[in-house]
Amino acid sequence: MFCTHSANHLARMAPVPTPHPRRPRMPRWPDFRRIASVVACLAVACSALPAEETTPDGNERDESWQVIYMQGARIGYGNVVTETKTDSDGNTTITTDVLTHMVIRRFGQSLTMTTRQHTEETEDGHLLRFRLVLDNPPNTSTTTTGRVDGDVLHVTTNTGDKTTESTLEWDAETKSPAWQDRQLADNPLQEGETRSFEMYEPAFNQIVTITLTNHGSTETELLDGETVKGDKVTILYSLDENLRITNFLDTDGEVLKTEAQMGILQTVTYTVDKETALEELGTETLDLAIETLVRIDPIENAEDATKIVYRIQVAGGNAARHFSEGDTQSIKKIDDDEIELTVTALKPEDASGDNPPPDAGYLAPTRFLECTDPRVIEHATQAAGELPDSVSIALAMEKYVHTEMRNKNYETGLATAAEVAEQMAGDCTEHSVLLAAMLRAREIPSRVAVGLVYSPRISAFAGHMWTEAFLNGQWVPLDATLGQGGIGATHIKVTDSSLDEDAPTPVTAFLPMMHLLGQMTIEVISTD
Repeated sequence: MFCTHSANHLARMAPVPTPHPRRPRMPRWPDFRRIASVVACLAVACSALPAEETTPDGNERDESWQVIYMQGARIGYGNVVTETKTDSDGNTTITTDVLTHMVIRRFGQSLTMTTRQHTEETEDGHLLRFRLVLDNPPNTSTTTTGRVDGDVLHVTTNTGDKTTESTLEWDAETKSPAWQDRQLADNPLQEGETRSFEMYEPAFNQIVTITLTNHGSTETELLDGETVKGDKVTILYSLDENLRITNFLDTDGEVLKTEAQMGILQTVTYTVDKETALEELGTETLDLAIETLVRIDPIENAEDATKIVYRIQVAGGNAARHFSEGDTQSIKKIDDDEIELTVTALKPEDASGDNPPPDAGYLAPTRFLECTDPRVIEHATQAAGELPDSVSIALAMEKYVHTEMRNKNYETGLATAAEVAEQMAGDCTEHSVLLAAMLRAREIPSRVAVGLVYSPRISAFAGHMWTEAFLNGQWVPLDATLGQGGIGATHIKVTDSSLDEDAPTPVTAFLPMMHLLGQMTIEVISTD
């Protein structure tokens, strides 16, 4: 992920910043794996219409290539292959294969992600089956497959030797992820026209509403600098109201260029030839972690603070809805786009509440929290032994994960707890999922929290994930990345998740953070 392993560790990996203005800089969400999943979705939904050819068996085969830029830096490429097949009974099936390959840097270390998606559908866009493969080296690939059977979509996910299955209610009018491109070419929107439909999104395992609007002819610049005229078609996804996508189409309905804006993060894809798409990445690969630090004025004695009051402004209004409230955070609304957020330290040994126990989902094994895995159980036993009470167990496990995960790096993709238990490597996501799974192995409810953590060395907030355990009637934060026996007042929580089986990847758990992209400023009002 993007997070700090400790303030000193982040300081060693990040360059010492140049002096910055007193006004806080806009934050930039650095968890590219979540963004990569979104980009992969866009590669399917907004890919260029391929050039047509005929295969020896008479089937139609189309192929196109794209080059992907983020924040002006080239980060990868995409490839789309579509085949139209007609069987002896006259039934036509359209298959679409989308490959997306991206490389970014985080504090100087490279992170590679490759996504492969295969869909099969009818001519009118009805999904038959799909396969989604996410490669997060050095971890095991995750493969999710699905097939439509009447009014049910059956979904199976395989990660290593772990298999999970789920179902989703299916409406026959729901379209395939690849359908909209053919619509734009075969049944183009007229200027001023808006069209909406329901589409299944495999990366999120959700049915979303897509709204297309043609804004008429406009000029846009292509990769080679040429300025061309084309129809400007915007695409809105119901899954995330802050995601803005714009396609520029030529007169044949081919997508020449796609711009995707999420806060201040902008991804641009251009339709190019294969040779251009596969050119070797240069040395100026985007370092998203450095790009996304949230600079603020120094917080004096930050590590000793037991309570900090922050003034947070969020452009666009309704600032309060972006942050969590609970035993460690309270919100005072100033106006629609400004709040005071009070963060109070809560140590495990001080936990004392009367909240009812959470439901069984916070104890159950999931694809990312395999608490019944033998390796996870072994670590839980080594960490806590015969300790009798949940507080002592939780503290021992937090310290154990922090100490035993010696290979702390930013090169690991989003690993499951079982993978981390074997490799003992990674960043805050890996620390968090392993600790959460170990807690569940000892019948302690757990979840992960997503938000920001302050680094005193560089006076900045960075995106972060930590763990929460239900102890003595309260949800209590633990941070195995820092290993300090709980957290202080410099963790700002946005949301939490049980990492259940609702999605093939836990992307949806991080969408609330994406809403803050380029929209937020932070200022410290007071510190105790």
